[in-house]
Amino acid sequence: MLQLGTGELYTELQPVAVHMPDDAKVVSVAASLYHSLAHTEDGRLMEWGRSTHGQLSRCEKRRRGIGTPKPIEGFEQSLRSIACGFTHNAAVSEDGSVYTWGSGEH
Repeated sequence: MLQLGTGELYTELQPVAVHMPDDAKVVSVAASLYHSLAHTEDGRLMEWGRSTHGQLSRCEKRRRGIGTPKPIEGFEQSLRSIACGFTHNAAVSEDGSVYTWGSGEH
């Protein structure tokens, strides 16, 4: 549910475009079972999908999730890489700092 980033709750059998806010250009993407992240050319970090374990910054734990990509507010870092785990996420900044968010329970 919501993992595809299209805002729809159905299965797509062919690839479909995921539209970023403000037509942002994506430089990297990371995906897990229920959620995804995208790092944009202008430095924003987008998120979408289910947030059953607090994986998404916009959703409290056990809330439904985000159907289309939304920027993570207040995260202003130049990033080198991003990764999604089952219940958490990680990002490495250009200066080598590591940032994590999501569930620390599993």
